Amino acid sequence: MAALGHREFNPMNSPPKTVRRTMVAAGALACLVVGFGTQFLATQTGDEAGRLAIYFEDGPFIAETSVRNGTTFLSVVELVRRMTLPYTDATATETLTIRGPGATLEIRNGSTTLTLGTRSIEMGAPASRESGRWWVPMEFLTLGLADASGVRFRYDDPSPRVFAGTVVPTLLDMNAAQTEAGTRLTIRTGQSVNVRVQQDPAANRVVLSIDPSPLDPTREELEYRDGSIRAVRFDDSEGVARIVIDTTEQLANVRLVPTDENRTFHLDFVPENTPPETVTGQAATSPDPLSSAGTARVIVIDPGHGGLDNGASAHGILEKDLTLAFARRLRSALLSRFDATVIMTRDDDREMSQEERATIANNSAGDLLIGLHVGYSFDRTESSSSLFVMHPIPGRDGEAPSEEALFQPWYRAYMQTGAESRRFAEILHRNLDSAIRRWEFPVRQAPVGLLASTTMPAAIVELGNANNEGDLAMLNDPDVQDRIIGAILDTIGTYGGGT
Repeated sequence: MAALGHREFNPMNSPPKTVRRTMVAAGALACLVVGFGTQFLATQTGDEAGRLAIYFEDGPFIAETSVRNGTTFLSVVELVRRMTLPYTDATATETLTIRGPGATLEIRNGSTTLTLGTRSIEMGAPASRESGRWWVPMEFLTLGLADASGVRFRYDDPSPRVFAGTVVPTLLDMNAAQTEAGTRLTIRTGQSVNVRVQQDPAANRVVLSIDPSPLDPTREELEYRDGSIRAVRFDDSEGVARIVIDTTEQLANVRLVPTDENRTFHLDFVPENTPPETVTGQAATSPDPLSSAGTARVIVIDPGHGGLDNGASAHGILEKDLTLAFARRLRSALLSRFDATVIMTRDDDREMSQEERATIANNSAGDLLIGLHVGYSFDRTESSSSLFVMHPIPGRDGEAPSEEALFQPWYRAYMQTGAESRRFAEILHRNLDSAIRRWEFPVRQAPVGLLASTTMPAAIVELGNANNEGDLAMLNDPDVQDRIIGAILDTIGTYGGGT
């Protein structure tokens, strides 16, 4: 049985939930309301001061933070003043009382207990009053201040920023790759933005300032390093969105090329030994646009498994590592060929539920989802692959949800795009069969939670048999990987993302 089968579940057995059909504009990320964990910016053993941007409707507020024994604390009185909430700091009783329109909130020095009206709420770490300043753990925002003030606070772990009220950030994706002329950094946003470049050769640094804010990056930094770039990171600790690139001494010049109505920007880094004409000549050709009526501007890649969930394991190779490595290669190829935003549900070794993966895809307003898995069979001689689309749920499927419906049951999200999922899978089936003669790629149906609850065309690609040494060798062969990736890219180019 394929490894995918071990992790499938039937939405029939899951508690009723809803998936919001009306998401945000393409590329924008609607953050979920979640509780703050005790590990926020970093895990430290000593105190470390920092700054955090909290975005309100009328602009950002920069809060001071302190990391202590792995817990991030926020200096709260300044925030309370920013929200124009009346408060009393009683030094004699060491009590801070905040009076909001929803309830009165009380904090005591050294206590983990909040008093919200008549309720008591426990925090994971105590509040403290030091040198006239009140420090509270980050979870204070969602556990107490939100109810007292009537303002929601939203946080997408582990990003160092908070969104308050009705603020919806614009998604930002960035990727770097080697080109013939040097290095190209590509950034994509969900709406038109203005980008300003500042180059500081003395400090070996290039800074991109992006307006308007706020932005929510899919990654805080890139792992990419080469002869021109030493580090790429997103920074909005001052409330201004910036991408900071630390460069090497070999860098001679940079060139910014805007495309896609200022939703995509290519920043070319030209090494010192590059002939001048490559700097002053015409801009490099932009990635091919998808030209169909239903352009797939946002493509979601879901590398299967992760964290404690290893997936298939054979010959010392773990499925979770294969899917992540393959997903990264696929992302780079997509960004090189198409003018599209590529979202990874995970870009590191973390465990995620299928519902979490679907949430990332849906909140990213994805136009297409491609899941990646490696097959497994106890029969070491078996060699096969499969493409999976969602299997209709017996007794649950009726008419497809209306386009005007604001909410729909989560397990029926796929019904609106089921036909498109099958069309994409059939095109991919033909291209993969042609590219990899050893494996067949039949289109199968399976009741997979990820496929059920995504609001876009979606298919899962399951490659080979990890328990077959021949298949495993193929999966680790760069040439085979390139042929598989080429088939996927050709399919997206033909499919185009819908009608």
